[in-house]
Amino acid sequence: QIAFYAIQEINKLIASGYERDTILFFEQLVPQILQPQCATMCINELMSFKGTLITTTLDNTTMAVALNTRKDNQIIFYVWDLEWMRPSKNVYLYNYNAFHKADKLIARSQNHAKAIENYCNRPVNKVLETFDIKEIIK
Repeated sequence: QIAFYAIQEINKLIASGYERDTILFFEQLVPQILQPQCATMCINELMSFKGTLITTTLDNTTMAVALNTRKDNQIIFYVWDLEWMRPSKNVYLYNYNAFHKADKLIARSQNHAKAIENYCNRPVNKVLETFDIKEIIK
């Protein structure tokens, strides 16, 4: 679901004349849901990336934090799912790193925001119900 919304929003952004380079990073190569109208790169290429990173999972946020060699990059964690509630994802110290090293946190709803703040003791910067790239970057 998140891949579909991300590609759809980026394609809309590019079609509207957005003039910055846009790149989608992936962790696993799978068949495309939609054809992205931008570059796609494996997440290990983050080491040479400069700009704003929007992450959507605990794992890719943790990888972005670890591979982010430029201190001027901004990492925005759009918490799409409350992953830590799953038995396989409830390692608090691992999750803490993702929530506290991201520059900004965005939640999908007020209920998600409350759950995130209760879990990681960090305020959410914004609540956005949809994956709206322009609003995320603001």
